[in-house]
Amino acid sequence: MFGEASIGYDHDFGGWVAGVLVDARYSGIRSKLDIPGGSIKGDADYGFDALARIGAKVNESTLAYVLGGYSWQHFDLHASSPVGDIVDWGSSGFSVGGGLETAVSSNMTLGLEYRYSQYEKEDFGSGGFLTDEPSFQTVRVGAKYKFN
Repeated sequence: MFGEASIGYDHDFGGWVAGVLVDARYSGIRSKLDIPGGSIKGDADYGFDALARIGAKVNESTLAYVLGGYSWQHFDLHASSPVGDIVDWGSSGFSVGGGLETAVSSNMTLGLEYRYSQYEKEDFGSGGFLTDEPSFQTVRVGAKYKFN
C-alpha cells in the first residue's frame, strides 16, 4: 500500500486529452530475505514522478490513456540487530503505464491505473558482485478533484 498526492494539467482537444502531472508518494513497499541469524529488509519508502499522458475519450465521461516519464525513488537496505542500517540510496528511472478515468461529477473523477517503473542499477561498491536493479508493477485506484 502507498499514498500519493498529484498535481497536473490536462487539455481537452475534443476527442482526446493530453496533459502533464507530478506526483509524490510514500509507500510501504518492502522485501525481506531471511538468513541464518537474522534478516535483511529492503524498503522503497518515498519517491516522485514527472509524467506526460495522452488519452482518447471512450465516451463523454470516460478517458482511456497511456502515460510515461521520469521517476525517482528512495531505497533503504537494513539488517536485523546488531547490524542495522546497511545503505540507503536514491535512484532515477522511468515509468510507463495506462488506465481508465471516469467522471462522477463535473469536478471529481475515479480511476484505475497500471504503472511499471524501472530504476537504475545500484552497485553498492562491490565491483559488480552485489547489485540491485529495482522495478515495480503497481495497480492504482484513485480519486481526483479537478479545479476548473
